[in-house]
Amino acid sequence: MGLDIFEISIELERKFGIKFERDEHLAAFCDTAGTLCEFVWQKLQGIRPAIPDLMEIYQQVSDFLNTAPHRRWFVGGRVERFLSREDLGTDWKWLEQSLGVTLPALVRDAKSGRDCVPRECLTSFQIATWIAKNYPERVVYLRTAVTNDPPAGARRFSREDCWIGVKEVLIDALGVKPHEVVPEAHLINDLGMD
Repeated sequence: MGLDIFEISIELERKFGIKFERDEHLAAFCDTAGTLCEFVWQKLQGIRPAIPDLMEIYQQVSDFLNTAPHRRWFVGGRVERFLSREDLGTDWKWLEQSLGVTLPALVRDAKSGRDCVPRECLTSFQIATWIAKNYPERVVYLRTAVTNDPPAGARRFSREDCWIGVKEVLIDALGVKPHEVVPEAHLINDLGMD
């Protein structure tokens, strides 16, 4: 986890009067600005969100990537590095079959005219996150959701207030422009979070 995650966590805790538990950082920051906002909203409602074991799925993805036909993959590397540029479609189908899922379709790059890996699957961890969201039956949970009393002062925040606050924190911490922070903006790919 990068410095951005901890800086953002501290600012969200301060702004909303919530507390991130140690195991919540990865789950809260693995996707988009909208899912981060939803995570904060649950905390404001007194819900201790469920935590999926993304590392188990990540390990499965990594194991398959290590057997890739064009093995050039390494931990933290982009998935494109192990796929053949000349036969990306075949390699993508191989990955889908190996994982037992239907991944998002390859996308056409406007500049080069070539097929590319979709943004939500650029790294092995992003593929694990995508599988967890789209194949919930494959997810093992480290903990289930628990409802407690909301934190003091939480009732003064509406959903809109929550979004505005999360957006402000992301703008300040990541140095991005306000128009860039939309619910579907990926925290790493679009907003540059470490």
